[in-house]
Amino acid sequence: MKIVISSNPPEFKIPGQVVNRPVDVIALGSLLMERIVQIDGWPMPGGQDTIPIQKVTDTAGGCAMNVACFIGRMGGRAAVLSPIGDGDYAKTARKELIRSRVDLSYLIEYPQKVGSMIMILTNPDGGWAALDYVDTELRIRMIDLPNVKKFSNSKVLHVDGFSFLTVSDEDVVLEAVRRAKQAGCLVSVDASVPAAKKKPAFLKRLFQEANILFANQFEAMAVSGANSLEEAVQGLREMQREVCVVKAGIDGSYIFTQTETGFVPTYQVEVVDTVAAGDAYVAATLLGLCRGMPLMQAAKRGSAAGGLACLGHGSLSSFFTDAEIDQLIRRGFKHNG
Repeated sequence: MKIVISSNPPEFKIPGQVVNRPVDVIALGSLLMERIVQIDGWPMPGGQDTIPIQKVTDTAGGCAMNVACFIGRMGGRAAVLSPIGDGDYAKTARKELIRSRVDLSYLIEYPQKVGSMIMILTNPDGGWAALDYVDTELRIRMIDLPNVKKFSNSKVLHVDGFSFLTVSDEDVVLEAVRRAKQAGCLVSVDASVPAAKKKPAFLKRLFQEANILFANQFEAMAVSGANSLEEAVQGLREMQREVCVVKAGIDGSYIFTQTETGFVPTYQVEVVDTVAAGDAYVAATLLGLCRGMPLMQAAKRGSAAGGLACLGHGSLSSFFTDAEIDQLIRRGFKHNG
């Protein structure tokens, strides 16, 4: 079976009754400090291998935070719904939120908590592996959720695929989605590999509550029970959501509605690492939709943003703007294959 690209582009637009709301996206999920350790290569089997460190960079990350920060940097208005401490790890994250002009009013404050941290090892090929320290006491509780009235200020509630694994639980995430939908928000969900491995049934349930779905090939196959990319696209389509996006890395992305399928290639960049490229894709696509762009135009901006995110170490050290996205799009697509 082959994925057939439609002659007509898939179409979707933000409903008119929410397009003038002041907040573009509330991102629910993880927020932490990142320590990026750039190494010469992976250890060899057998242990006691010494790997030179090229560079260490402290920045911030977490999928929800990444989406909110990318949107803020591109001139949109975003907030992050996440717990945050007041220790050194949390201070690094808060500084990045402020620099990226993210609305802090949805943060859940935990005094006398250092915060969470992830150490990411990156190699010259752009690959990466992570070691994480998650403070399990930093949680989004039911009592912490905004009420329906506050959700009504936003166009989109975006749920990151780590949210119910690291900073919240399933019932709280579902209640946030329920309130957002009651307020007339669109709901966007981005999967994660750990969620697809550990809780595919709940991830599928969350997908079924959403308007806009994002997943990579592995996640789409896990949720849909498919054995190939082609079957995964069909499986997600059968969920009858308004928009589905399958991110296939260097091979581009597939964007589809109930009736049409489109394809967006990747853009040529000099990759430092690929951390948060998917979050940048999500952020630029959602912001494009919030600005009233056609779906495929928004997805092209998402692909360009994903490429630009690969120019820095870790999630947020590549500080690109709307103008740089425009410039990369004018340069044209990279060939795929």
